[in-house]
Amino acid sequence: MSTKKKRTDRTAGAKSRDVPFSPEEWQRLVSEMELKAVVADDVRCHVDRDHLRKDPGQKLSLEVSYGGETAEVSESEVLFRFTLELVVPGKGEVPDGEETPPVVFFGLVYTALYSWAGSQKPSQGLLDSFRDRLAQLHVFPFVRAHVVDLTTRAGLPPLVLPLMKIDGNSESSDESAGSDSEGASS
Repeated sequence: MSTKKKRTDRTAGAKSRDVPFSPEEWQRLVSEMELKAVVADDVRCHVDRDHLRKDPGQKLSLEVSYGGETAEVSESEVLFRFTLELVVPGKGEVPDGEETPPVVFFGLVYTALYSWAGSQKPSQGLLDSFRDRLAQLHVFPFVRAHVVDLTTRAGLPPLVLPLMKIDGNSESSDESAGSDSEGASS
């Protein structure tokens, strides 16, 4: 009989939380999960070409936010939803109380469908850990390719997001490139 251990789960954009599951439960879930589909559910794009034409040599800063949620769970399937926002903030004067519109905005929502062969529905904590540690790594290559395609089609230089890295020692996600980010793990 295995004993359940509480581990602290520290992932991108998530606060520390105790997740009770044993290594055996984790291994069983990982071996039973199968990625069935990755779908781009929502794609939004805005490029302020007038702003870019006024100062074509300007250096732009990029803000990235990336997060995930466990969207639906049935007896044999789970949907994980991931949201990515890429923003190049606008600069300039606007009337008081108004926000400067972004120069470039991409908003992407992806859903990953997994099935599992187990006879028992996994706990929410176990599914959340799978989402934060593995599912986002499965989905991120699709996101990276889509961002390169979208930026090129928008007439911008191709934007290649950095590889996502999960630090196994601290159980946290790190950003591997130097862009301004809030909760990003790209």
